[in-house]
Amino acid sequence: MTKRTIGIGKSVGLAWLLGWGIAMMAKFAGI
Repeated sequence: MTKRTIGIGKSVGLAWLLGWGIAMMAKFAGI
């Protein structure tokens, strides 16, 4: 794995976590 691949993987993971967090908050808020 190159540094570039790791960088892409990290941003994808971060975006996924952020999206999941927003989805969970929306679910609990009843939106």
